[in-house]
Amino acid sequence: CEIQKDVSILFPIVNTVCDSLEVNTPFFGANEIAQRICANNIANTAIELHANIDGFEVKNPEQYRVDSPAGGFTLNAVENNPVGIPAGSGTAVQDGFWILLKPLKPGEHVISFSGAFDETLVPGQFGATYILDIQPSDNSYYPEDYHQQNYQMN
Repeated sequence: CEIQKDVSILFPIVNTVCDSLEVNTPFFGANEIAQRICANNIANTAIELHANIDGFEVKNPEQYRVDSPAGGFTLNAVENNPVGIPAGSGTAVQDGFWILLKPLKPGEHVISFSGAFDETLVPGQFGATYILDIQPSDNSYYPEDYHQQNYQMN
């Protein structure tokens, strides 16, 4: 996968979503409070969290837990989506373990991650490996008048 230089990368080690669409499942919540309790309870069972960036293991990945801000979010599920949520529009809250990487140097990078939840709630081990090709600035998608130095910290 090609990514432009100066782009941060966000990926989940594992995460879960509880929503108003999955009636009669462990992922159903009729409102934000029920959805948040549901997502938090599932995320509390996360085990075997691993993230590796270019051969370096991320220490204590449990510290990167994030859930949805107050209000949750609108979930628009399409038919035949890969996680089996019934098609429709509803509300949801997510909770999980996310890594936000600073922009990587140009060249090839390998990111792998995995984890699991309590098997009785969410069976299986989850994970992926990303092989990324960070493009140098001469291939940048930014307009020619974009210059990083124009942004200053106060």
